[in-house]
Amino acid sequence: MVGALSLTLALATAPSGQSRPARIVSPSALRPHALKLLLNGKRWPLELLSGPDNYVGIPSGKLRVEARWQTDARGTGYYVQIATGEPLVRELARCSRGTSCVVPKTVPITKSQELTFTVKVVKTRGNKVVAGYRACLDGR
Repeated sequence: MVGALSLTLALATAPSGQSRPARIVSPSALRPHALKLLLNGKRWPLELLSGPDNYVGIPSGKLRVEARWQTDARGTGYYVQIATGEPLVRELARCSRGTSCVVPKTVPITKSQELTFTVKVVKTRGNKVVAGYRACLDGR
């Protein structure tokens, strides 16, 4: 059964009754993927969770935070989580359907404040992180 989850073979039948060759679907296409983070409507660069902290300057003020991805999360068994990683770990939003997730309240950042946002794809059963990225910000 685990092997069936890693690759899905789709055999389609043409209207004339002739079968087409099997098509291999990538496992990432079966769950939310191609994550993007938008801050105040602008796409922000993401880094792997395990990488170094590369802080990027951003004007201080209130941030509207949104994540977007490909593949509707509904019924996939995964959800997308937006959280802060520093200075305080806190979940801001969790979305299990659609292709976008908006944090309901703006997030303030002050001058000289360091703030990290994480965007993760998490398996619903067992809460296992299957993909995760972060953006490290420095208020200016």
